[in-house]
Amino acid sequence: MVKNVLYKLKGLIAVYIIMGLVSQLMNVLSIVYFQRIIDILSEIKNKADITDYIIIPLLLYAITTIACCILNYADNYPSTKIENRIYYNFKLLAIDKVSKINFPDYANYGTGKIIQIVENGSEAGKNILFGFFIEFFYSLVPGLLFSLIVLGTYSIRIMFVIGIGYVVIFIVSNLMLKKLYNIKEKVLIETEWTSNKYVRALMETMIFRVNRKYKQEKADIGKAYDEIIKSETKVVMIHEFFFAFFYLLVIFVKIIIIIMGIWKLNISLGKIVALVMLVDNIYSPISEFNIMYVKYNLDKVAYNRYVNFLSLRDDTNLFNGIELMEKPFKIKAVNFSAGYGRRDAVHNLSYEMETGKKYAIVGKSGAGKSTFVKTLLGIIKGTKGNLFINESDISTINLDKYYQYISYVSQDAPIFDGTILENITMNKEYAQEEIWRVLDMVLLKEKIEGLDKRLDTNIGEKGIKLSGGEKQKLAIARVLLQDASVIILDEATASMDYLSEEKVLQNLFSEKKDSMILLITHRLKAIEFVDKIFLLENGEIREEGSFAQLIKNQSDFYELWNKHAEQQMK
Repeated sequence: MVKNVLYKLKGLIAVYIIMGLVSQLMNVLSIVYFQRIIDILSEIKNKADITDYIIIPLLLYAITTIACCILNYADNYPSTKIENRIYYNFKLLAIDKVSKINFPDYANYGTGKIIQIVENGSEAGKNILFGFFIEFFYSLVPGLLFSLIVLGTYSIRIMFVIGIGYVVIFIVSNLMLKKLYNIKEKVLIETEWTSNKYVRALMETMIFRVNRKYKQEKADIGKAYDEIIKSETKVVMIHEFFFAFFYLLVIFVKIIIIIMGIWKLNISLGKIVALVMLVDNIYSPISEFNIMYVKYNLDKVAYNRYVNFLSLRDDTNLFNGIELMEKPFKIKAVNFSAGYGRRDAVHNLSYEMETGKKYAIVGKSGAGKSTFVKTLLGIIKGTKGNLFINESDISTINLDKYYQYISYVSQDAPIFDGTILENITMNKEYAQEEIWRVLDMVLLKEKIEGLDKRLDTNIGEKGIKLSGGEKQKLAIARVLLQDASVIILDEATASMDYLSEEKVLQNLFSEKKDSMILLITHRLKAIEFVDKIFLLENGEIREEGSFAQLIKNQSDFYELWNKHAEQQMK
């Protein structure tokens, strides 16, 4: 996964680390030359001699400090590119995962939780790769190494004092880590739960308003935010305690160095100044490392949750398996069962369907109609028996290649934020005349012609600017443009009035007479003219046959039809 995230960044990372190496070297050398300037000024009394001795150190000091300044500016380019590319590559990995994740695992998460996991995980992954590992080699190692080399030439005893400071910082940072782990994990769980609630509150506007749910929803989210704020405040205060402790320690070490330099070691004024400056160079990397190490371990909590999401099962035959050599002309189930986890939602299904014919699945709510459809799409996997597409079992075929022959419309009509044109064409090229023709077939032409921007009208998130029936008509217009041999309409006309539904379906049946059309519906009036009806009950096919045959049998379908007719009369 790290290899995918760092794709094409190796060269830029190498340049960035080299720039850090040179920058830290220039920084330490500038201190050395500054020390020499001070020593020259304090030791030589003759101003004429000072000029002769000071020119070269002053020139070198100017060169190194200017080089530091230039490098510190220039490294913003590679660092910004690397940091942002890592972050967005993690996000792209998540999109790739969603595109092939096993559907039941995806359904167990929820949109809001996934968004938060990906957001937290991408940020944490960026911090781990860039903020810890790359920065470690960019500034910490070279800065510490060069400073220690120079310091060793000044005094070994002072290096011992600094070493004691390292030990103290290490102990304090590890104590701090134990406090922070549990708080960080609690914050992540709370933010994921809150994100799920937040997204739901944004998406279900009408339902929540009518049911007056927003007050309670706001109270629940507000309470969760209070807990998150309390935990985040604890994290910040513990971090800030470390910073305060660190600065006090550095001040204490500087005082000891000044005392030792003057009274114990008889070091020159320039070296004392250089030592004090080097203390910052030596302790800053250590403090940064400890802070980075603490953050690294905290980020691992969010990153591991992200990795766990990416580790969910993939749909094994979404992009693998047998590629269909011809359009599906026959679908056949033989004692086929399927469902979620341990529970089968459909049982022992045996049926045949072929192109050029129209089919309907009916039954009460919970009868297994939607699961039936999901098995045809390969989303819900079989537990026993076989489901053949042409001559190949669906568990062995490449689903992505299979989907090029499928058109599917669900009850909530898959309409997205964009223009009418984008929703119909899905960014494919069609003649304007063809687009207007299919809009006429779904009874939308007149309405769209009356809009100011016509096909370029933006219909809002999930098509919020359209009625439920209009969204379904738009989705069916998309189907009419596609060259699919299998068309599945899962309650896809439920929001239309009966006259519109009848007209739209008649046009669809006429236009796609060579395709296999499958209707899933509660509205039985729409199925009078299909070739075969399957009546599902408790996940099993209870009856099958034409409309006339099932009415003649006067069995379960006949009873369901009569109840439906009575409801329409009321």
